[in-house]
Amino acid sequence: MVVLPAEAVHIPEIVTIWEEFMDFHRSLDPFFTLREDAAARFQGWAAGLLQNPKVLVLVALDQERVLGYVMSQVVDYPPIYLYKNYGQLMDMAVRPEWRRRGLGSLLLAEALRWFKGRGIERVELSVAARNPIGYPFWKKHGFADYMHVLYLNLPPRETSGP
Repeated sequence: MVVLPAEAVHIPEIVTIWEEFMDFHRSLDPFFTLREDAAARFQGWAAGLLQNPKVLVLVALDQERVLGYVMSQVVDYPPIYLYKNYGQLMDMAVRPEWRRRGLGSLLLAEALRWFKGRGIERVELSVAARNPIGYPFWKKHGFADYMHVLYLNLPPRETSGP
């Protein structure tokens, strides 16, 4: 198994893993219900990331098969903070049959090495509050809570007659 920067040829398998990842999240919270064209949109977005110098997409490969991926980017803070920028782990997923084998840790280590090489001192991510796998993984790797994102679903607005 090897972790390498993703190439265009890896995008279709990344999309497949992402779809499995999103199915898992939808089972936790219906908010993660996707549009019919979500996979095609994700594929286009992911392919575009490969061209961005502030983004690193890594894949874990066994032979030629993609087993997992991580998408990382450098983001600028508003100019009011002491820190100029931070590393953001946008997305990370591993095929279900490869979870709990150290693959996520390998992907994370490579992403953190990339951030360090760019002088990044802080890395942030979002994890679904109801995710019983992801939240403990991130805590195990030293990530700490610093902000809670709350939401409120508003009732649909009423439409008046013609």
